[in-house]
Amino acid sequence: MVGAVGAFAAFLIASGLLSDASIEMSISDSGVVRSLLGVGAYLGLVGVAGVALGALLRSTAGGISALVGTFMLVPGLMSLLPESWREDLTRYLSSNAGESIFALQHDAGILSARAGLLVLAGWTALALGGAAYRMRRSDA
Repeated sequence: MVGAVGAFAAFLIASGLLSDASIEMSISDSGVVRSLLGVGAYLGLVGVAGVALGALLRSTAGGISALVGTFMLVPGLMSLLPESWREDLTRYLSSNAGESIFALQHDAGILSARAGLLVLAGWTALALGGAAYRMRRSDA
């Protein structure tokens, strides 16, 4: 919720600053509201995934490292895969699926906003499931 409010506030401030520029957008343009709400959903799911990874690894630093590695390192390492695999797998990474939630234009290589939301929610649910299993086994 806070992420969506922040995204709307930033959009309104930026719209005021860019009102004379050729890249100006208004809130009524196609996909803008969906994109701004998608930012809030993305930030919320990433936050929950980060907490789940911290609980799964039983370490705050480990959870942060795993989250940063997942969202920033793994997409870069995908360039080491063969081209045919890269095209099929890259769009289902948590970072790329999350990015498709708030993208204004969807190219052929990325998921739709709804599919991206479902994929990111699936990755988050997987992390939550692992954390719940770990906590139930270790703290029982």
